[in-house]
Amino acid sequence: MKIALIIFFASLLLGQLGGISLTPGVVIYLHDVVLLILLLTFTRKKSFVKPKLWWPILLFVAVGALSLLFNFSRFSPLQIGLASLYLWRWAFYALLYVLLVQEAKIKSFLLGGLYAIGTAFSSVGLFQFVLYPNLRNLEYLGWDPHYYRLFSTFFDPNFAGLFIALTYLLGLTTRKHWIAQIVN
Repeated sequence: MKIALIIFFASLLLGQLGGISLTPGVVIYLHDVVLLILLLTFTRKKSFVKPKLWWPILLFVAVGALSLLFNFSRFSPLQIGLASLYLWRWAFYALLYVLLVQEAKIKSFLLGGLYAIGTAFSSVGLFQFVLYPNLRNLEYLGWDPHYYRLFSTFFDPNFAGLFIALTYLLGLTTRKHWIAQIVN
């Protein structure tokens, strides 16, 4: 399980660079494949504990599926299929939460891994900001120029900022726990 999580963390660092375009509008990322393998491995276990957020997760997926169903006559089957891929991806990442609740012994490992990947992502972003500060040369492909903005491997400054802010908050909240482990 720990090796699969390490591979998952490393694949998150690749961001958009780890994607393969299957068809126009459908991109599969390495971290999606690793997450699917992780979840398939998890489903072989017989014991299952419903976490606190189990019902809200199911409710969100059900509302998303109903929304797709109600709009089936409004959009083409291809558009509904493409839209459903976002719901599937969200459900898989929500199931990662369920998996981690089952495996409470790897919580500290998970938090450390997330912090390490967030720090590495931020470092890559700083190098990107200094060496490649804009995407103006990709405007002809429909990209936003992101002039003097940190976009790192996500190629999106908003997601990059969110990821960096969450990493910072994770570092603040778990700092005392990690210091206690190092001292002892």
